[in-house]
Amino acid sequence: MRTRRMMMGLFVGSMGVSFATLAHGQAAVEYGMAAGHSASVTTGVAKKLSNALNKTSQQTSSELTTARGSELTDNRRQLATKAGASPASIHVESTPDKATIYVDGAAVAYTPADLKLPTGKHRIEITRAGFLDWKKEVALERGDNPALKAGLESKYKSELKLSIQQ
Repeated sequence: MRTRRMMMGLFVGSMGVSFATLAHGQAAVEYGMAAGHSASVTTGVAKKLSNALNKTSQQTSSELTTARGSELTDNRRQLATKAGASPASIHVESTPDKATIYVDGAAVAYTPADLKLPTGKHRIEITRAGFLDWKKEVALERGDNPALKAGLESKYKSELKLSIQQ
């Protein structure tokens, strides 16, 4: 290959084209081929990396949902255990649904839900992303079964007032 380049250089050189120009042209062709190969390799690696990250993200999201669900279940069980043999019950709803219910600071369920609570005072909080928190303090006695319905208000609610002047 080297001999061939040298001969080509001499032949081209005799035609008035310098050897340096030929070397630059060859280098440009080789760089272009390398860059093209590099781009396709980079694209392939990027696709594989993207797929791996999406798979990991989905697994992580699923794991978080499972962990959150088990946390709610555990907190709810502890609350029912504290309630003992003669609990009070409470039904909690919200608009929109699927808001998180907190009883005395611990997340216990998503709305709507029926909860068994110990008698006494409890702080009920209902939260959902994008909405203002709803809070209420309730006092429960044995056998009580009140219902709470929280109308959650959007955090981003805006009001537009128009006045027409003549």
